[in-house]
Amino acid sequence: MSNDPAPGNDPTGWQTPSQYPGTYPGPGQPYGGYGQPPPPGWGPPSAASSTPVGTGPGGVGPTEPPRGLFPTLLDTAFHSYATPVIIKVLYMLGLVVIGLSYVGLVVAGFAQSLVVGFAAVLIGGVVALFYVMLFRVSLEFFAAVVRVAEDVRALRNRQ
Repeated sequence: MSNDPAPGNDPTGWQTPSQYPGTYPGPGQPYGGYGQPPPPGWGPPSAASSTPVGTGPGGVGPTEPPRGLFPTLLDTAFHSYATPVIIKVLYMLGLVVIGLSYVGLVVAGFAQSLVVGFAAVLIGGVVALFYVMLFRVSLEFFAAVVRVAEDVRALRNRQ
């Protein structure tokens, strides 16, 4: 038994015309190929539309002005995302924590001995830089997720 299409006019083969709308036409059926006009309803919006996209009924209205840290945190209806406001504060706090940890490691290393102190300066610097990059990428990931959610909300409101 083979999975190849049936030859000729076999109604079970791949050669039969399509019976479903929106699918590719079968052999001998007309279709709009390259350079052909699109079917009705396809293409850019007509010039008869009086309202620009996104401003009419159900469209995206003017965006909310950026809110502060505390009004965003206390928004119990969750109409605005707190991540874009908080992410800047979190990044600064993360840099301070990583920097203080590095300085504490270097001081503790020099308290042990000179060799351990220099090793802490070199190895600790690389590790601290790695943690800064990891923290930054993590925060960018969360910011990107929120941006996607905002874009999806805007698209949903536009329809």
